[in-house]
Amino acid sequence: MHFFKIPPSALSKNDFIAQFKAIYEKSPWVADEATKLGVTSDADTAEGLSEILKAVVDRASQARKLSLLRSHPELGGKLRATHELTESSRDEQKSAGLDLCSPKEVERFKSLNEQYNRRFDFPFILAVTGYTRADILEVFANRLKNDYSIEFYEALRQVHKIALIRLRELAKKEES
Repeated sequence: MHFFKIPPSALSKNDFIAQFKAIYEKSPWVADEATKLGVTSDADTAEGLSEILKAVVDRASQARKLSLLRSHPELGGKLRATHELTESSRDEQKSAGLDLCSPKEVERFKSLNEQYNRRFDFPFILAVTGYTRADILEVFANRLKNDYSIEFYEALRQVHKIALIRLRELAKKEES
């Protein structure tokens, strides 16, 4: 369990939103909606808060979920559009070595991103922590074979994994 130094349940609505608005990529509405549900002591660990935020997303409309997916950056390349990446996304992509792609890998990512966006109309999303570039390219190519419904829910599952990783990192920083 990863505990927060200041328990989320003890935060005011505004402080909670300020603290957790970036957990779901460019989607502060998730933290805002969580405060409307009521943030109890169940949210005082990264894992508990993750479940509460996940429930907010899972209850959202299909259109809002799609908007959340579309808020994520594309993976790969030389992170050439770093101004478009949040700090968390940039750090996560760097952790998988995506800032060190060879020209051939950059082209492969570009091609896969184009195919994926054409097929699904949202970017490929993967919680890249623990993956190598080669692993990511393999998963990317395999997931292109999914039908829309399966891929939509897989992308949401990955978004939730990313959120949990970010919450754990935040709690870990607070421990230091």
